Amino acid sequence: MLIAFVLLGRNLEQRAKIKATSDMTSLLSALPAKARLLVKGDLEESSSTVEVPCNNLSVGDHIVILPGDRVPADGIVRAGRSAVDESSFTGEPLPVTKLPGAEVAAGTINLNGTITVEVQRSGGETAIGDIVRLVEEAQSREAPVQRLADKVPLLLLLILFSCLSLLVKIQGWIRLTASSYVTLAMDFLAVW
Repeated sequence: MLIAFVLLGRNLEQRAKIKATSDMTSLLSALPAKARLLVKGDLEESSSTVEVPCNNLSVGDHIVILPGDRVPADGIVRAGRSAVDESSFTGEPLPVTKLPGAEVAAGTINLNGTITVEVQRSGGETAIGDIVRLVEEAQSREAPVQRLADKVPLLLLLILFSCLSLLVKIQGWIRLTASSYVTLAMDFLAVW
C-alpha cells in the first residue's frame, strides 16, 4: 500500500514536470525568430529596416513592429501608437494602448498600429526568459518536504523487515506451528 502511494506520487510529479516543460516550450515559441531593425535609427522613416535574427538584437537598437507582429524583445515605445495584446504574458484579456514611453514585453502581439521600440532586453534576458529560467530552477530543485517524504518509506520498510525478522526469531523461540506463524505474519502485514 505504501509503495503504491510512493509510485503514485512520483507519477504525478513526472506528469507535472512534463506539463510545465510543454507550457514553457509554448511560451518560448511565442517569441518571433526575426525582427525589423531600423538601420539609420531615424524614428520617423520606417522604409530603412532590415530583418535580423532576434538573437542579434542588442540594447539600444530600434526595431519596427507592424500590426499583427509579436514583439521580439522587451523595450520602450519610442514612436507610434498601438493596442498590444498582453494576454500571453500578463493574462490581461483586454488590449493595452501603448504610446511613446510605454514599456512592451517580448512575446506580446501588436494589434493595430506600427510602433518603433528601443530594445532594453533581448533574447534570454527578456521577462519571458526570466520566467522560463525560474520555472526550470524550481523543477530541478527538490523541496525539503519531498526529501522527507522520500526517506519515510525507507524507514518504514526498515522497521517492517526488522519486525518480521524479530517475528521469525520469536517463532523459533516459542516454537509456533507453521500455520500460526503465517497467521501472525499476515496479521502484522495487514496492519501496515
